[in-house]
Order: sequence, then C-alpha cells, then structure tokens
Amino acid sequence: MKKLVLYSLASLLAMPLLFSSIRGQEKFPTGTYTGGGFELAFGADGVFTVSQNAKAVVKGNYVIEKDQITLNDKEGDFACLGQPGKYTWAFDGKNLSFTKVEDECGGRVQALPAQPWTKK
Repeated sequence: MKKLVLYSLASLLAMPLLFSSIRGQEKFPTGTYTGGGFELAFGADGVFTVSQNAKAVVKGNYVIEKDQITLNDKEGDFACLGQPGKYTWAFDGKNLSFTKVEDECGGRVQALPAQPWTKK
C-alpha cells in the first residue's frame, strides 16, 4: 500500500514537468530557414518572407495556434492573395517541417511540405 501511495505521489509531482515541456514545444521557432532553393524567414512580429536568389517573392503574415500555422500572403511574385494556408508544424531543434491541413495555393502546397526547412 505504501508503494502505491509513493508511486501516485511521484506521478502527481512529475505531471507539471510533463505539461510544461509539452507547452514549451508549442512555441514557434522564429528565424530563417532554407530549403528547395528558397529562404523562409519568420519574424517574431508575425511577418514572414519567402526569398529566392536573395529576392523576396512572397511577404505576408502568419498566426500560430498551438501546432498549427496559418499563412496569409500579402504581396510578391509568388503570392497567393486571398488564399490563406493552414499547416501543422514540427521543429526538431534544427529542421522545421510542415504538413498541410488546408490550402488552395498550389505553389505553397508543393513547396512548403516538400522537405524539412533547415535553420540558418
């Protein structure tokens, strides 16, 4: 009986640590990433830029909700105006990857989840 009480107590004490580490994973890793001949920069201000050969080809805003990101293109040669895209994201400490949830922008659907994006 004492062992059961001790195991229960230990489990209860460990739960805040478990939940704090899960919450920590929800923080989106801003910064600049490269992949597929593009550079993808996420600012802490909610603005993103996609560049190719040092030229910005898409600029827009992004919103993070837990493990999902919604991208809203605002300008650029490759921008999909009026077509927000929603993706789940994962970061392993070096690579950022995306999985499509819903998106009607063909170029973004082909480029964003095609490979992991490596942090510069």
